[in-house]
Amino acid sequence: MRRGPPGPDNPASRLGRGLSHHILPNAATMAGLCSTLIGLVKLGETDAMTRRADEMLGYITVLFVVSALCSYGSIRATAAARRSERLEWIADVTFIVALVALAVVSLLFAHEQV
Repeated sequence: MRRGPPGPDNPASRLGRGLSHHILPNAATMAGLCSTLIGLVKLGETDAMTRRADEMLGYITVLFVVSALCSYGSIRATAAARRSERLEWIADVTFIVALVALAVVSLLFAHEQV
């Protein structure tokens, strides 16, 4: 089984076409959500838990922004199909990692473990 970004000869590359058009707005929305959460956490108590939550949400925001930028680059790189597929794959993986990280931080914060 091939790992990594799909190439032009890989049938999986045909399945994901247009995925960047979905990742871009959702990643941008999630980056905005993380920024809002940072502001809301800062309104609360200022202890070590909220400081760590702020830091983690900041890193997650960066992941969503990277995902959005790669998605945008994939849409713009229409002439270079291989580059477009690679950027789309990076955007997809980064988006999923950021989404899972956001869920984990939310769960830890809800249980006051952050």
